[in-house]
Amino acid sequence: MPDALSRANRKSHWVDVLQNGAPTPSFLEGPSFDRDGNLWVTDIPWGRLFKITPDGQLSVAFEYDGEPNGLKFHKDGRAFITDHKHGIMVFDPKTAKIAPYLERGRFERFKGVNDLVFASNGDLYFTDQGMTGLQDPSGRLYRLRGNGQLDCLLDNVPSPNGLAFNKAETILYLCVTRNNAIWRVPLLTDGTVGRVGILICYDRHFPEPARALGLKGAELVFNPSATVKSLSRYLWELEQPAHAVANGYWIGAINRVGVEKPLNEAQFYGSSYFCDPRGKIIAQASETEDEVLVADLDLDMNRQVRNTWQFLRDRRPESYEELVKELP
Repeated sequence: MPDALSRANRKSHWVDVLQNGAPTPSFLEGPSFDRDGNLWVTDIPWGRLFKITPDGQLSVAFEYDGEPNGLKFHKDGRAFITDHKHGIMVFDPKTAKIAPYLERGRFERFKGVNDLVFASNGDLYFTDQGMTGLQDPSGRLYRLRGNGQLDCLLDNVPSPNGLAFNKAETILYLCVTRNNAIWRVPLLTDGTVGRVGILICYDRHFPEPARALGLKGAELVFNPSATVKSLSRYLWELEQPAHAVANGYWIGAINRVGVEKPLNEAQFYGSSYFCDPRGKIIAQASETEDEVLVADLDLDMNRQVRNTWQFLRDRRPESYEELVKELP
């Protein structure tokens, strides 16, 4: 950063909180190219938008009272900006004017929006990170449709940050910074996310947790297990396909292979599989060999099955109170 543009001797609330007051000449984010080949970056603590021309000339294109982070250009030439203080802002390079575009989600303020990306159909996906993390896994992933409808796709992310599509826009890769992870978020044909649930081993013997995941919108349920032949082999291809049918979702049933001598002489029977919401096992691994099982899952089948078999609609929970009471 040229000395003439340095803000090392200035103070801001952002610098005090996130940099512990250390000298911060600039803090650059949001690199994005416009259609003329200019590279734009944001300067979070000092509310600046920098433009770097193809021949390397750097200038302050705009400065305002904000904390701009992510920046992406819309196909109409305007720059959309995630601003920690103001929500989604829109900047027009032609007029050098900036204005709020989306200041809150429904009636509540955002935690602190972070980054954004446009889908090819114009839908805007953006993260709301704030100070979330492992201590507060409540960060959010939003989609803002072209008609103005705002959808919260995920609300349980420990620090959602950058995001990017695969080429087909069927997967959204989400950087979860304070969990040191990249989440792979499958997208359905309508742009919503596929929700994944987990049953742990012994859970598979009970219909209640499987139903609870279905009611919460699970599209795919994994059940990691470690079970041996002498105990439950005859149940392995019965119970979980039944859960898939009863709740209208895919099952990924997982079991290990081999033995654990000297702790256990019995053989783990493997046979991991994927089962569709009609109860059909579409792919299955070996009983004896370590394998990676890969299969294409049509998550749209869930809706087709649920529209045919209305098991979730037709349940009568007022009649089931006995099921959640302690036995005498």
